[in-house]
Amino acid sequence: MRKTLNKITSVLMITSLMLSTASCVQGGPKKNVKVIAADSPWYNGEIINVDVETDPARTVYFQNYRMAGADEKYVYVYVEGDYYVSDWSMIQANSDYMFKYVLLVDRETKKTYKKMDLFSIVGDLNLPENVIYYNGELIVKCDCWDPETGNYSKRDYYIDPETAEILDSRDTGVNDSLGDDIYYSMYSVGDYTVEVWFHCYCDPVTYCFLKICSPDGSEKEVEFKSPDENYYEAPAVFALDDTTALVPIPLSKGYKYYELDLTTCEYTECDAKDYDWLDLDKIQHCYSSPEGYVYYTTPNGVSKIDLKNKTDEQVFDFSWSDVNRQYLSYLEIAYCTDDYFLLCGEYNTPNMFTSQFVMNCAVIEFTKADTNPHAGKQILELYVADGEVDATLSDAIIKYNDTSNDCYIEISDRYTRGDYVDFSDINSQDDYDSAWLNADAALSDELAIDIINGEGPDIIMNTSALGQLNNDNCLVDLSPYLTDLDDTKYFTNIFEGAKTDGKLYQLPISITIEGIQTDPAYAGASGVGFTTEEYEQFLSDALNGSDAIESGQALYFAKLFGAMQGSFVKDGKIDLTGPEYAELAEYVKDHVWEKSVSWDLDYSEMSPEEYAMGKNWKTAYYCNCPTITGYLVKRTQIKNGTAILGIPSTDGRGPMFGANISVAVSSHSANIDACVDFVKLLLADDVQSALAYNDKIVLNRDALREVCGEAIEYYDTVTGSQSVFDYAQGTDVTILPILTTDDIDNLEGVIESCSGMNSSDAAINKILIEEMPAYFLDQKDLDAVIEIIQDRAQKVLDERG
Repeated sequence: MRKTLNKITSVLMITSLMLSTASCVQGGPKKNVKVIAADSPWYNGEIINVDVETDPARTVYFQNYRMAGADEKYVYVYVEGDYYVSDWSMIQANSDYMFKYVLLVDRETKKTYKKMDLFSIVGDLNLPENVIYYNGELIVKCDCWDPETGNYSKRDYYIDPETAEILDSRDTGVNDSLGDDIYYSMYSVGDYTVEVWFHCYCDPVTYCFLKICSPDGSEKEVEFKSPDENYYEAPAVFALDDTTALVPIPLSKGYKYYELDLTTCEYTECDAKDYDWLDLDKIQHCYSSPEGYVYYTTPNGVSKIDLKNKTDEQVFDFSWSDVNRQYLSYLEIAYCTDDYFLLCGEYNTPNMFTSQFVMNCAVIEFTKADTNPHAGKQILELYVADGEVDATLSDAIIKYNDTSNDCYIEISDRYTRGDYVDFSDINSQDDYDSAWLNADAALSDELAIDIINGEGPDIIMNTSALGQLNNDNCLVDLSPYLTDLDDTKYFTNIFEGAKTDGKLYQLPISITIEGIQTDPAYAGASGVGFTTEEYEQFLSDALNGSDAIESGQALYFAKLFGAMQGSFVKDGKIDLTGPEYAELAEYVKDHVWEKSVSWDLDYSEMSPEEYAMGKNWKTAYYCNCPTITGYLVKRTQIKNGTAILGIPSTDGRGPMFGANISVAVSSHSANIDACVDFVKLLLADDVQSALAYNDKIVLNRDALREVCGEAIEYYDTVTGSQSVFDYAQGTDVTILPILTTDDIDNLEGVIESCSGMNSSDAAINKILIEEMPAYFLDQKDLDAVIEIIQDRAQKVLDERG
């Protein structure tokens, strides 16, 4: 990822110094509180939901849409997909089950002006793969098959969008029967067009190549490749002048930059330091303006690159409008200036009644307003750890902003969790988990530093797994603000389980359920989990030695420790000298493999003992169930598999829960009460119900039961490939168990059995992973290892104050 391990190391090096200071000076109120000025930008948004006009008599199996381009009259939308086929013997041609067409959406009337069936225009043997509107023509890029020779080729058809007449067709020169050559995007540089292609799955390396069309119509191809390294597709092509382009090529780490002369098709490598001001990893979709600027979308808005002045600035923040962000995250720019943005493309909405996403198509116009309707309000910065703001949360933010007289929430993207993770050497589950653990530790440190220094966000969402933040120096105890939550309306055990030392720092809004999913008959004496002795028996008998938990010793132990962390860390003190810690350590030493199985291992050459490390798919899963349909699907994967049980512990406790959505308030916010108002809004009946219909496991009992009931009614009557069961197993629904209200009761019982939130402290887990192997490998006795761990971990806790 963009931030390397060097960056992470630097953050960790400064953390102890800054947190030591923080333990003496408990931080101050938020600095640089911002108020929306009268001349702050605001954009009025108009959404045009495009009717994609599929056959209403047929079931759509797959579909997607993308923006092909726009001019002053129309937006051109490319629509493709497949219909569900029950009898493939009846299929004689591509058009019998595929649909490929272009919609012309009139920008004035906001209606579809014309539908162009591409199979009817280019012929059934020519399979359209992409469509581009350029210079008054539709360029249909096709994968063509010649039945006489049996050869494949790639051909471009140039079509008049008004008459549907083929004006020209050209062989691209790419003969690719395996589909290794993938068209990526097209750019204009002066009178030249530059297409970006990616050659994948080749031996020994992948590479990027460009197809350059000159003003006279001639075409040339330029390859960017190395025999020793993979070169990936260029995220953009930038015009330096009318005949010269800048081409950045991504490598496994970093970028190379090339200056390309379009007249000769020769290129030279540039000094990457000249372009270190560019953040190319943020780019999603690009638009080259006639003025020579490059606009691109990010998850948070639209930015503009000016190569001449070496600037990359955000010109449109999605918070400057009241359009739901669910529509905006993946749209492409059809046309824009700094005062006007026209976006087009697909967005998805979860549909729990098919266990899939429903794809939608929209055109959205943003026009800059004369005044900002929220002028004078104080800005509350909201940070979402995973960057995703679904439709329900976006609606809640819009509702808050419209109803609050004093405050306005803006979503921040200044931290990106993926920026802190390094996947350069990952080939096992242990490697993967360790990479994310390191990332969470680095993100926790940076967030804590900023919050304590009064420079952090006001509202923090989806950071429940970052247990380091759970203290008064960073977050507000929400318990005193939520005294009216009772167990007849909410699963209050979840609120209790989320507390740290009796304080509710991070409030779950919807949850995931984490544990061993299996037949409830396998549960230990507690009925909700396993003691280490009971799990040892379960592993030996029912699982036949095939552990449902895939991790090696160090990560496995950290997982068990995390589930019982409250037993070992209390009020800022750590104590590992009791019998509980020793019991976990001895269990892992005696029953868990040193490391998880390598993902590169050839399973056909594994010994029976090695194979036993794999999952026993028919008896038990280690699961992290995030959705209602996820639970219902799991109900069908294992006979009587209605239980999710706790992982091994000393007391047989129940499963953990994670916060699918969580919310916290900075203790240094300048307006804590206003932040808490938003927290309460997320627990309101309408928001909880909307989240449930978006397939979230919510804490409002009535909302959960209502939606589960509707889902079960649907699943027990639906037929065809769109059912949740076909999606999960590819089998006929008639042979699967019938769901009943008992399944709702079972789900409620699982939620009520949850013992605590998975909110582990990454810094302490890292210490465990570093030090415990000395005991597992008989290098030190347990007491000696405990002494080292306690000393290191206590210093970390003391530094936080």
